Amino acid sequence: IRRQDSDYELWRQSMVWHSWKPTRFPEMIVQARTEDDVRGAVEYAAHNGLKIAVRSGGHNPLGPSLRDGGICLDLSALTDIRIDASKRIASIQTGARSMQLINALAPHGLCFPTPHCASVGMGGFLLGGGLGWNHPYRGGVATFNIEAAELITADGKRVLASADENPDLLWAVRGGGPGLFAVVSRMHLKVYAAPKTILVSSYI
Repeated sequence: IRRQDSDYELWRQSMVWHSWKPTRFPEMIVQARTEDDVRGAVEYAAHNGLKIAVRSGGHNPLGPSLRDGGICLDLSALTDIRIDASKRIASIQTGARSMQLINALAPHGLCFPTPHCASVGMGGFLLGGGLGWNHPYRGGVATFNIEAAELITADGKRVLASADENPDLLWAVRGGGPGLFAVVSRMHLKVYAAPKTILVSSYI
């Protein structure tokens, strides 16, 4: 969607979940449907000297995915989730939502310290640190449960960041937030046995 398109403003406002919309205008909004689309957008940006801001769910109230000029790369359609229950690993694309991950883990008796809101995109939540449900009992803030991440660097290369491969990039992913210098397309998360009971209290 280019800035001169008739539906541009509708798309621009939809990039931020909150009612307040920042007055910043990317030249182009690209909604990736596949991980190859992500790579294509990065290569296009590099070839044309454009900066990229990335969106997974748009819940950040500051709206960092909207920047003047460049490309807003929307990953919200990338929602694939794969569970390896034997290894206790959830492999998720960065557009997957909190409730989608909860529902995918539940049949396996597993859980993850997800965001407090069901519709938050896991990509932005994890890259920003991840203050989620019961995090003190689930490995600390959620970002510490990223075992590996698949990234596309500014030159269009696909890179795996893990403790064994590119550990400096894994360090950067764990808290890099919207200023991260690569696009994360998929993350591999350590997951936990779900509690047998949950205590809920209401304070009014």
